[in-house]
Amino acid sequence: MSHRICICWLGWVFSACQSPEVLLDCLSNPEVVCAPGTSCNYNTNRCQPECDVDIISGPISATMDPRKCSGNTICVGGWCVDDGKEKCSKNSDCSSKLCKVYHDIEDESFHSSSGICVPERSRTGFQGQNILYVDRDRCVVGGLGTQSSPYCEITTAVMRNTAYQRSYPIRVMPSFNSYSGNVFPPDAFSPVWIVGPDQDEQNSRHSSGLASEVVLESPVVLDGDLRRNADPPLEAILDGVHIRNDVERKDGISCTATYKPQTFRLRRSVIGPLGVVSNRQTMAAIYINGCQVEIDRSAIVNNLGNAIEMDLKSKLPIDYTVTNSIIAANGLRPTGEIGSNRVVRQAAAAALAGTGVFRFNTVIGNGSQAVTDLKAGVFCREAANIIEDSIIAANRVMDSSQIETCSQVRISKDSPVFTGYNINTVGAVIKPEDLQLSSNDIDRDKKFKTAELDDKGSYHRRLDYVGRMRKTKNVDKTYAGAFVAE
Repeated sequence: MSHRICICWLGWVFSACQSPEVLLDCLSNPEVVCAPGTSCNYNTNRCQPECDVDIISGPISATMDPRKCSGNTICVGGWCVDDGKEKCSKNSDCSSKLCKVYHDIEDESFHSSSGICVPERSRTGFQGQNILYVDRDRCVVGGLGTQSSPYCEITTAVMRNTAYQRSYPIRVMPSFNSYSGNVFPPDAFSPVWIVGPDQDEQNSRHSSGLASEVVLESPVVLDGDLRRNADPPLEAILDGVHIRNDVERKDGISCTATYKPQTFRLRRSVIGPLGVVSNRQTMAAIYINGCQVEIDRSAIVNNLGNAIEMDLKSKLPIDYTVTNSIIAANGLRPTGEIGSNRVVRQAAAAALAGTGVFRFNTVIGNGSQAVTDLKAGVFCREAANIIEDSIIAANRVMDSSQIETCSQVRISKDSPVFTGYNINTVGAVIKPEDLQLSSNDIDRDKKFKTAELDDKGSYHRRLDYVGRMRKTKNVDKTYAGAFVAE
């Protein structure tokens, strides 16, 4: 197909002239016919090669000889696109408002330390749709789940995925009103990936006087036994949300299973009440029994009960990863549920069970005068549980033991000075950003500069609580705890 010639005179262009952009636009230009092996990319409006192994969602089709991308292109949305144009570090870098920074899909053609823009539309999506949008402040009855016509509730998007047997990411916009926490129904199609605002978006909206958080009502429940006949087991991801743990005698989040292990991932999120809740007996912020769990770059703060509780009642093993997170100012009141066996357990800010990783965490200022049997800041049910490169200090414990039973590697149990927060004020309402080591503490005490990161660690675990890069081994060392010292 030949390009048309433009003749311009005194700023006027003849109607027969079309710009190169229009000439290549396969959506709006009917004369554009894509060659075999290519199709029109709804996101770029260009004919681009098709591929079958998406770096975001994995295999697109069950072909024996999947088509892959070559050169400097990667498979996104079912098309081979320029690697550089799809990279991002925050949601605002993407027209879809969704930057995927956790790379769970391994692809030999993708070797990037950046995030990837999740396309709003895809080649194989239902009616081309690839992301479902939820916005309580802009939704209308009968919304389509698009950016221009979002759903009102997260549950509606989860049900849409279940109806069409798809796993579209669910992008949720901040609101001054809480969303329902019923986001993991028994028949939910796996995986369920719910994403709220990242830190950059929260800061921008807050400075403009807009709602800056996606708040979920508690309890948020993933009950694996209600899915005992479902295949595969559920993988649930909450990223960039705030779970308000304020319901009497309930956990903020619980993941339990007896027959098939479920998987729960909490990323860049907060668990804690909105404001001060002093007259309610809440249970654990997050309770795990028979599930695989990942907690990264999250803050569990200001809760009245335990922060993390892993239980061994189920015969299913627990495999956990807790990294770059803050556990602080939790009251650790005696907890229990009437009629159950979960009554006044061995209280600890974090009670670990099973096998896994507990690394680069800050556990401080937990406990209250009301608790007389607080076990420790971190309590391990098995000696094989290892805690590494963490700060565990100033937790109110009965026998002054900050750590119980655990194996320890490069741990500080001293009382460092944190910016804007007095760790002697145990149980005070705090902000996670106040828990960075002060410059005086960094200069005075070099013992924190001991933690090294394994070169084989995945990219997202190299980021601290606020997203700063930790140095890799043999290059430099970094500070223990949730924050990298500036």
